[in-house]
Amino acid sequence: MLAGHADVGLDAMRPDLVQVLLRVQTDLFAGAPAGARAGSQAFESLALALIPRAEPDTLRYVARQLALLPQLPESVLRAIAARGQELGLDIPLHAGGGSASSAAPPGASREPIPDGTPPAASTGLDLALARDSHALLGGRLLEDMVARARRVPELAEALLARTDVPARSLAPLYLHADQARRAALRSAMAQDGGAAAHSRLVRPTRERIAALHDAADNAENAAFGVRLAQGLGLTAVPDWRFDKPSRRDCLALALLALGAPEEAAIRIFLTLDKPLARDVAAVFGLVEIIRRTPRSVACALIEAVYEISIALPQRSAAQADTGPVMMQASEAGRGLGATAREALRAGTRSEASAQGRQIGGRESARRAIRDGG
Repeated sequence: MLAGHADVGLDAMRPDLVQVLLRVQTDLFAGAPAGARAGSQAFESLALALIPRAEPDTLRYVARQLALLPQLPESVLRAIAARGQELGLDIPLHAGGGSASSAAPPGASREPIPDGTPPAASTGLDLALARDSHALLGGRLLEDMVARARRVPELAEALLARTDVPARSLAPLYLHADQARRAALRSAMAQDGGAAAHSRLVRPTRERIAALHDAADNAENAAFGVRLAQGLGLTAVPDWRFDKPSRRDCLALALLALGAPEEAAIRIFLTLDKPLARDVAAVFGLVEIIRRTPRSVACALIEAVYEISIALPQRSAAQADTGPVMMQASEAGRGLGATAREALRAGTRSEASAQGRQIGGRESARRAIRDGG
């Protein structure tokens, strides 16, 4: 549309956006399957309109991207050559659209670019798009940018600052967000209703929760990670790293994804990692995540952050009635869960003092629960 109506927009486009648009369209065209380049004519029209305004780096980039593609339009090659002459550049043209002797055979695999330039858009290009509030991001382009942003904090920050990108698309960047933005992501994902695939996952058994408690009580982080992965139906154990403050949210989200009761999760918060147990505010924050985040959102976030696929079995008729089992698990954990709340109210204490007061508070907690407190 832009190429056919240059008088209404293309000629007035900022030079830097011309470079962005030409690179992105070249990436999309070069990345399409060889037999599915139905947009060849559209790309040709746009390329012919943009190449005369290409800067040296952009022209080299486009030439490299198109170099080994079969059946490249001759007009595009001629435009690249003409622009190269204008800029005084020596642009080697040995693409499939050139002479038959130099063309790459259909279906031939593309060799790595010699100078190491990645086939995807550069970080500079990504940042230009992410920071341009007028640039529409979506589809494969957005997915690729988010994937690269996982390794580029500056790009992650730029994408997270946008308000027009769906929260679910930004889920892989959760660890790059501050606490306020994380809360906003969880809330937005809960509202979009896009996590229905995880809405019928069964809850864990008493035995599985007990196994997690045993590992946490003994500070066996490796064993805890293995048992958690097994509970989520994973084929491999992710690099959980729950001991890092930036990943504490993931501990709460993983337990929520597993379906662990709140009181069981609180016990793990207070036993698995001593620095976390001593940070009352942090524990309260994790409890709030447990209470306010739908389980479906927790599943989606854990999958996105760790690039895994949760494979808990779907609810069956035999498993549908989990009420009695969970009531038993909850009853067994009530004393300790009430004790945890007592410890949180009291603030940071020494381990010995906290343990003594926990034991003393169990009977009063039980009485409060019986009285409906």
